[in-house]
Amino acid sequence: MSRKSSRTVKVVHYTGLDVDEEIVELDARPAKKRKTNSKRVITDEDFTIISDDDDDIVEFEPQNKRGSKGPKDKKPKTKKRPLEDSEVDDELAVAGDSVPHAQTLHSADKVKPLIGDLLEWFDSVRDTRAMPWRKEYDSSLSEEEKAQRAYEVLVSEIMLQQTQVTTVIPYYNAWLERFPTIKDLADVTDIEEVNALWKGLGYYRRAKALLDASKKVVKDFDGRLPKDVAVMEKEIPGVGRYTAGAVCSIAYGVKAPAVDGNVQRLFARLLAIHAQPKKAALDLIWNAASKLVKTTDRAGDLNQAFIELGSTICKPQNPACGSCPLKDGCAAYRLANETAADTLPDIEDMCNVCEPFPDNGKAVTRFPMKVIKKAQRREASVVTVLQVKSGEQERVLMSQRPAKGLLAGLWEFPTTDLAEEEPGLPERLKATRAVVKKAMPQVDSKDALPVVVGDFLHLFSHIRKTYFVVLVSISLDSFPSAKEGSKWVKPADVGSMNVGKSSEKVLVGQPFDIVKVRMQTAPAGTYSGMLSCAGGILKNEGPLAFYKGTLSPLLGIGVCVSIQFGAVESMKRWLAKRNVEAGRGGPDGKLLSSGQLVAAGVAAGLSNGVVSGPVEHIRIRLQIQGNENKIYNGPWDAVRKIYRNYGIAGIYKGQVVTLYREAVGYGVYFWAYEKLVQRHMASRGIKRSEVSPGYAVLFGAAAGYALWAFIYPIDVIKSRMQTDGFAGESKKYKSTLDCVRKVWRTEGINGFSRGLIPTLIRSPFANGATFVFFELASRALADVDI
Repeated sequence: MSRKSSRTVKVVHYTGLDVDEEIVELDARPAKKRKTNSKRVITDEDFTIISDDDDDIVEFEPQNKRGSKGPKDKKPKTKKRPLEDSEVDDELAVAGDSVPHAQTLHSADKVKPLIGDLLEWFDSVRDTRAMPWRKEYDSSLSEEEKAQRAYEVLVSEIMLQQTQVTTVIPYYNAWLERFPTIKDLADVTDIEEVNALWKGLGYYRRAKALLDASKKVVKDFDGRLPKDVAVMEKEIPGVGRYTAGAVCSIAYGVKAPAVDGNVQRLFARLLAIHAQPKKAALDLIWNAASKLVKTTDRAGDLNQAFIELGSTICKPQNPACGSCPLKDGCAAYRLANETAADTLPDIEDMCNVCEPFPDNGKAVTRFPMKVIKKAQRREASVVTVLQVKSGEQERVLMSQRPAKGLLAGLWEFPTTDLAEEEPGLPERLKATRAVVKKAMPQVDSKDALPVVVGDFLHLFSHIRKTYFVVLVSISLDSFPSAKEGSKWVKPADVGSMNVGKSSEKVLVGQPFDIVKVRMQTAPAGTYSGMLSCAGGILKNEGPLAFYKGTLSPLLGIGVCVSIQFGAVESMKRWLAKRNVEAGRGGPDGKLLSSGQLVAAGVAAGLSNGVVSGPVEHIRIRLQIQGNENKIYNGPWDAVRKIYRNYGIAGIYKGQVVTLYREAVGYGVYFWAYEKLVQRHMASRGIKRSEVSPGYAVLFGAAAGYALWAFIYPIDVIKSRMQTDGFAGESKKYKSTLDCVRKVWRTEGINGFSRGLIPTLIRSPFANGATFVFFELASRALADVDI
């Protein structure tokens, strides 16, 4: 016997980007009213370098290797529509006046004498970033040992595609611990085992490429990756020109070039190439790299030196030319520091590859020429969250995607691709009913009441996809059997499955304070947005992780609120008395000026900081620790251990910036609230006790936003200070000012705003509730017209 669901779900809208390139912005407007490409200022982040080894980065099975396209996901035809003006990006490469130059400008001859200096520089920085795969080449190794090195290098290179070094290191170590040799990897029969280790890195096709490569090598190459670059590029799945050159040169000492995006930018400057990254320009770069790598017996080290130089010195913006060992041979550097020649080259020697240099000065950053990213195609899908309840148990349906194609092999809530880019409600509900009918043919569709939850935009590297989420909740006497390629799972277990980021966004809709703290204190680049952080916590630590450190604020919140409001009300009464004596502030003196309200708030903040400092310190310590290798087993254990090792100063760590934050924040906080209340009373001609609770919530929410607008950068520094080590090498900041300087120097202005979105979402609810309860409590406890 089935029953209709009476569940009510609030409609929400999210916009986000995949973990591979994650940006998150919340949008409360319906999809049809949301302008996705409004006019904006184009920046460097709107551009990308396009290399000729795209198959190495994105398409892991290039068509030219196998002679056939292979199976693909069937996709419905999408109705085309004309692009709006706001959706058409203009070419940014400005055609300015440029003195013609000879082809010899693009010669690597001036770089060749500096190769020794480059290798000497690389030797000095080889271990700076502590990459476990980066080892010195040893020609005395046996063939078996070199093949093992080739496997290690292949794993690192595949993982590093589109992913930062700091993110890759723990995944690399875990991978080699589980699959120490290529034969161990080839023995895997279930892609799920590989995906489980890859979870969090994104671009899951890379994991499948490694698995396919291992099976190919074991089957056809006796378990050893080939030494020949051409053979590796042609025969090994997931390997393009760059990866083949990197593996063969680093592991086998083959004199082959390896040009990735960083090296491409480096050589565009070394050779002063200002052209679209097409065959002619790319040939110049690869030929120059090939000539240079043949000049040394340390081919692998030279390729790694080029990569390291491009990553750390010759950066896209603000390159450190003064520290570059190749600057004396760099054509872009030379052009930026020399006057133009008076004579023009002969016409037959003139360069026919470059386009006119942009008219933006003579900066090194003119090179390489910027290229507009390819437009993403638009798609729409319906995500059906099918929830079945049986007694006290609950299950949701998960489906596994095909073994090839987008998000290959990952699990997701049943997802139906639609032909329309902006499907209407009937089309969405039709897709959902089809899912329900297929999963539970015995259930009458009338008993499966669909509830439209909302939609979110998810950006893949080449697809702009809108997911429309529909919830169907139904009660049955027993759980139905799962069809092939799907299974019924407990909701709490979904986070531990190998799901894509789009499915995570269906799960994560509520920001928590722990998200703010993690984003504020994690190394730059750890999280690409609020949902990335929350999704990671949910997957890796489970739902209870969102309540870490809850006990300490629960114990301290009553004390803190009492101090805040007790202090501010005491100050208000004292100032009102002074006003009466001075004949201002109305008949009872309670109409305080802005300066008086700020002073009352500052007093409340300083008083509150005595308690809130240690309370928030303990809470943050608990929030940032993972489930493994815990240091503290709860707030009291944290207090005991910190006090035993570092005394009262340890408990009050970060207290200076805490007091500053409290003083500034509560000065603004109470000023904003009281001014709004005063204005409301004056406009309505009512007394304080007649202000409705709804307005108290509204004014409290506004006061909360005012508070965070003024103190959020201070709050970031407070979190950094309170999560810093106590002494020795673990202590990164000497003082609050030192913390500010280091955050500014390493992360710029963005370092002071990480975690702001979850804070702003949480703020109105918390602060609105605080003030309405204060107003109601004041009226109930005393006959006082405050």
